[in-house]
Amino acid sequence: MRVSVPSAQSGSFLGYRVPLLDGERGTAQTVRLMRRLIDQALHDPQFIRFAIDLVRSVPAHDEAGEVFALFAWVQQNIRFTKDPVTKEKLYPPQELLKIRAGDCDDISMLLAALAIADGYPAQLVTVSANPDAPDEFSHVYLEVEVPPGSGAWVALDAARPGSQFGLAPAMYFRKRAWSLIDDSYQDLNGCTRIGGLAGYARLRGLGQDDGSSIDWNQIAQTALVETPQIIAVAEGQPTSVKTTGATVSTGSPYASFATPNTPGYGISTTGYSLTGASSSLFSTLLPWILVGAVVLAVAKR
Repeated sequence: MRVSVPSAQSGSFLGYRVPLLDGERGTAQTVRLMRRLIDQALHDPQFIRFAIDLVRSVPAHDEAGEVFALFAWVQQNIRFTKDPVTKEKLYPPQELLKIRAGDCDDISMLLAALAIADGYPAQLVTVSANPDAPDEFSHVYLEVEVPPGSGAWVALDAARPGSQFGLAPAMYFRKRAWSLIDDSYQDLNGCTRIGGLAGYARLRGLGQDDGSSIDWNQIAQTALVETPQIIAVAEGQPTSVKTTGATVSTGSPYASFATPNTPGYGISTTGYSLTGASSSLFSTLLPWILVGAVVLAVAKR
């Protein structure tokens, strides 16, 4: 998608140097300046048009899709780059769109301004993740409320290595959410506020699967279909398996998943049995017992 990048109205201006204070007061001062720079971007008509262009290809009312589009664009187009040595700099969102590089402060401001411009409430989140200084905030990222008014805050942390849509840092000592409306904040010590849309990235082909996208119903149905073949093999009866090459006979319990690399592929089924089984009845019922366990597990999910 081709979009035009708005030019910053600050001319050759290259950001603010912060903070002036240390510790908690310095963090509050930095967040206050970040909020001001976000507000300035939201008063820039060119920036608003840019934010709308980023979601123009997403179907209307697909709120998760719009927020994902913003995150994906920033992740793919803004390079994480540390601040200059001995200088803590904040680049306004408009300026960041020109230089295309910044640290977590800058990337969080850009994402916040884009999300708010497209109608999504947002808040900054600071965490302390350095074990050598567990009381000092060392990282900041964004949370967006999707859908607006739902109370479901989705993490957008595009400045962290291996970042994924909807996933917040897993390890931290302190955590604080900062309003982008006023100076209020909320301490979230001991909480993990990972948004409920983490699976959206998997639907779009990004991120790693944590297992929540497994179709357990499909697994149960497959088990029911495959059980007769497993029983046939267990009783020493031949069973046909279709492969890309042909239909072959195999004594393997892998059934339709058989390939030329599968143990037992192409070997006669004569004499195959469940050694150690107490009776033929047990051999017949065991696969159905296993299927029942799978179905019960699905029902409890």
